[in-house]
Amino acid sequence: MVNALKFARIFLSDCRGASAAEYALLLGVLGAGLTMSAFVLGDTIATSRDNSSNVIQQAGCTNSGQGSGLGGGSGGSGGQGAGNGAGNSC
Repeated sequence: MVNALKFARIFLSDCRGASAAEYALLLGVLGAGLTMSAFVLGDTIATSRDNSSNVIQQAGCTNSGQGSGLGGGSGGSGGQGAGNGAGNSC
């Protein structure tokens, strides 16, 4: 019985593994914080993107406008060419 009490007293006063447990606890808290901030930031970015899309749609901007462009000439002396382009109706 005396040996068990002596062992328990020595075991409870031993601090060698305390720093490893503290580091593990610190890593757990940091990991949880990073996970939560990733979820919050992801929702914030999605909301911002949706708001931007709504503002663009309310302004009546579409990407179906007509445009014109220049094309490259064909070989020979003074060749001519035609080109296509796309424009925005905003």
